[in-house]
Amino acid sequence: MKKNNTLETQIKGLIAISSVNQLDLLGNVKNDILNSIDFGGYDLKNIDPKKYYPRSIRGKIHEQVLQRFGESALFYLGFKQFDFIDFK
Repeated sequence: MKKNNTLETQIKGLIAISSVNQLDLLGNVKNDILNSIDFGGYDLKNIDPKKYYPRSIRGKIHEQVLQRFGESALFYLGFKQFDFIDFK
């Protein structure tokens, strides 16, 4: 995992994982969206749900969804967010 020396809002890995998994709701474009984003060296396949990561990971995903599909898709992902989080 890359270390970030700047002060940035952090999110738990569980939220980052949920944001990635939510893209399944958009169908086959998930990989296309993820491949179009520079995540600054973070490997999204190896996120630890208990560690903290830059909030920009989630923000970049949301920005791509907004640009490609508009506010309705972003709203829908937000509405469905908790369907993709395992609270165990």
